[in-house]
Amino acid sequence: MNRLRPNMAAPSQASLEQLAGRQRVNLTPGHSLMDWIRLGREKGDLSGVGSKKRDVTLQELGQHNTENDIWMAIKGKVYNITPYMEFHPGGISELMRAAGADGTQLFEEIHSWVNVESMLSKCLVGPLVLDDPNAPHRSILFTKKKMSIAAPTFLPPPVLPDEQPSPTYDWYQSEEEVKLDIYTKHNKVPNNYVVVDISSNEVIVEVYVKEYTYFVHFKPLEKVEDTCNVTTHQKDANTHVKVEIALRKKTPMQWSSLGTTLKLDKTFIRTKFAENRFWHWMVVSNSFVTHDTRLIGLKSPPGTRMLVPLGYHFIIHHKVEGMELARSYTVVLPSLKEQDITSQNDKMIYLMIKRYQGGALSPWITSIKPGEKVKINRFDGTFEMESLEDITHLIMLAAGTGFTSMIRPIYHILYDRPSNAQTIKMKLLFYNKAEKDILWREQLDELANHYDNFTAIYCLSNEVPDGWTSYTGRVSSEHIRSHVPKPSDKVKPLVLVCGQFAFNDTVNCMLRAQGLKAEHIHTFSSTT
Repeated sequence: MNRLRPNMAAPSQASLEQLAGRQRVNLTPGHSLMDWIRLGREKGDLSGVGSKKRDVTLQELGQHNTENDIWMAIKGKVYNITPYMEFHPGGISELMRAAGADGTQLFEEIHSWVNVESMLSKCLVGPLVLDDPNAPHRSILFTKKKMSIAAPTFLPPPVLPDEQPSPTYDWYQSEEEVKLDIYTKHNKVPNNYVVVDISSNEVIVEVYVKEYTYFVHFKPLEKVEDTCNVTTHQKDANTHVKVEIALRKKTPMQWSSLGTTLKLDKTFIRTKFAENRFWHWMVVSNSFVTHDTRLIGLKSPPGTRMLVPLGYHFIIHHKVEGMELARSYTVVLPSLKEQDITSQNDKMIYLMIKRYQGGALSPWITSIKPGEKVKINRFDGTFEMESLEDITHLIMLAAGTGFTSMIRPIYHILYDRPSNAQTIKMKLLFYNKAEKDILWREQLDELANHYDNFTAIYCLSNEVPDGWTSYTGRVSSEHIRSHVPKPSDKVKPLVLVCGQFAFNDTVNCMLRAQGLKAEHIHTFSSTT
């Protein structure tokens, strides 16, 4: 998500150094995620109130709001955050935004995929209650300016008609098939925004409409096959999309009804408030990309139809020493070579993951073997395909595994777009510590040699070999001035940025100084 506000003034060159990297927090030695897990295991209880949990009133919660004493309520439970402060990658200042208050809203905006009950289980003080024990239990929603009471407790807010009209659906049949027609009432619902799960007892359909999810959920009257065909219909860009899902009957016959509706049916809810659903994808392959980075192929479970949109990521969950952790990984392709993609089936996804020494999840997942399974929940992301339309230049600035966010845009422009897409000038500025760290360099160089409109430029910050003729050091204003064109009536650039927090913020500040606005920049979530 782009961190810069649209109305934020472009920084001067003199202020770039001050602004750049402001989000980065360098954790001191002994304060990694694995160190936090070990601390909880060794101490047993970090709440400061002992193992017996108790109710916490609003008044008591509000008294714990200093850097030396932080309590915070999240999803109806109060945690003593004080022991965790030096382990938090976002720094103490981020935690202070909800010190002595309910941080649920803030948590959902930034860390909705984190299992907070597992992460902070040793810090639990007890449930949050109103000062009046006889009053109905209500939550307190955190805002930057004030706290306000709202009921009921942590239930998703109702969907208002003027926010987004709810989709509807109908069904019809032939002897061999049952078809669901979902009327989205929206004009931007791509085919890959539809997830279908088919089992012997139920069918669950999720359709993503802007920030919302619409569910169709039923037990079929009779058995259906575990595959389906999903198509989207739209007369033109201004008309609403209709999603058609064809289910094949195991036994040809006429049904008297679709079946029995189940709990999620016709639910329309903000996606971030929807109950987490999990899938277990099977590892099919695990191969080296570089000395410390792997390409892992995963196959979807039987009955699951899930195509991950370009620029989106999967969130992987895994228990480490009893604590459930989660990490997001961008979905990539098995290759940048066209012939390697056309033979792939739509049941596969690929992740490119770097192994970090002392990391919490990466040592496990980079060592995973074919046949093992990975627990994931629904895909997530903010990238919009429309941003790749009507552009003249696509400039990509990636640091390390931030390159994973650039793989599918490169492939899309070169192979999926009409032939005139090759007139879009593409340039990748790829920043690494050493030459051995450059991911898919051979493939990138082949593309640069084959396509006149694609250029790959490399920059090394540490181990620079003799004879190296490209950039050295870190990203600079000179790089931006040399390779990012200023917008004009004839020049319409899109700049994609992905790296760690410091890299992303530095690049964003430099781009604003170059005259680019928010609509010209998309910053992917920071890599770990």
